[in-house]
Amino acid sequence: MKSTKIIKKAIAVLMAVLLMSTPVLAAELVPVRATFEGQGWSVDWDAAHRRVIVTSPGGATYFIAIDQPGSIIENGRVYSPVDVVELLMFAGEQAQRVQDRMVEDVIIHGKLTRVTYGDNVAYLFGTMHAAQPHWFPLHPMAEEAMRRADVFAFEHDLAETAALLADPAVVAQIGAIQLLPDGLTLVDILPDDVYENFVLNLGTYSFLGITYENVRYLTPIALVMAIEQLAFTLLGVDFSISVDEYILSVALENNRPTFGLNTMLHEFEILFDVPTEIQAYALVDFPTFKDYLEAVADMGLIEMYAAQDIEGMREMVTAIYGNASDNPYMELFHYNLLRVRCHIFVDAIARFLTETEDPSTLFVAVGMLHIIGGCCGGIVLYLLEDMGFEVEPLWKAAQ
Repeated sequence: MKSTKIIKKAIAVLMAVLLMSTPVLAAELVPVRATFEGQGWSVDWDAAHRRVIVTSPGGATYFIAIDQPGSIIENGRVYSPVDVVELLMFAGEQAQRVQDRMVEDVIIHGKLTRVTYGDNVAYLFGTMHAAQPHWFPLHPMAEEAMRRADVFAFEHDLAETAALLADPAVVAQIGAIQLLPDGLTLVDILPDDVYENFVLNLGTYSFLGITYENVRYLTPIALVMAIEQLAFTLLGVDFSISVDEYILSVALENNRPTFGLNTMLHEFEILFDVPTEIQAYALVDFPTFKDYLEAVADMGLIEMYAAQDIEGMREMVTAIYGNASDNPYMELFHYNLLRVRCHIFVDAIARFLTETEDPSTLFVAVGMLHIIGGCCGGIVLYLLEDMGFEVEPLWKAAQ
């Protein structure tokens, strides 16, 4: 997942607005209960919200709202468009593939690394901006490092972020960053062949409420991030919990102060700091929804994190960004994501280590991709080592 959890929260605000205007799907209707139960799914009726809850044999759960255009109730039975039903079944199959590859006995060491400067210590822990409940508690050495910590640091201040997102002015600012400038639409910035392929394949996303009419003013970055989040959600990834928030809960329970290595708004500005003409390359070879969902399932990021497969994550990032020079958008987005932000994080960590007068211990939680290293991976640990700090990979003892 390319974006941090706060970016996902902000994009979720935007998508909630988008999905308020869902298209009418002119398609053959099929009975929901009979169709899903015929494939081994369970079906329940949520009267309070006027929706059907369908759950795959593997436990993936989706909702079909009756008030959404396209679905109807007739003689006590719910009918929905056949393409919606087929796509949800496909999503359930892909979610099952992801679940089948998950490690059951999870011990998350987070590539725990100790960085030392004089009497000051920083423990760096690689997080995931989502989680599954059975991932906690973390590896004993990580839990011990948190117990020792005097201060906790995150990519951005999580408490401050919650307050900012409650401010309508901030939400409006975030929304403005995600819109094309000067009333431009996607047809104005995309080459003809890219635009034609994009509009053609975007039709396969209509069951999600995504149509050209309600995304045409979005920047390509905002669009691909929103679709990415929706895809992960359909694959069963729960963004309501995260490794970061578990670590924050430990800090709060022990009355430890916290701070952000960067500000939330600056994080957002960095990721969107891509010229419009280069952003257009984000939509080159835009896939159908099925192809995209399958590609995200194939990526295996959640499963690799659960298994703490550091080498697998390095290979995944290399596969995504290794040929970034072939696509100017991927090259610049990768630079902002895993170069610019890593330097910002390192500067904040270095200041703490060198400027804190009393001996102190800092626990730093940043996304795993910022510390995995490799030819295309995050360089936080490399930078700290190059600056002369003593860097000790504690995680190797956990393997």
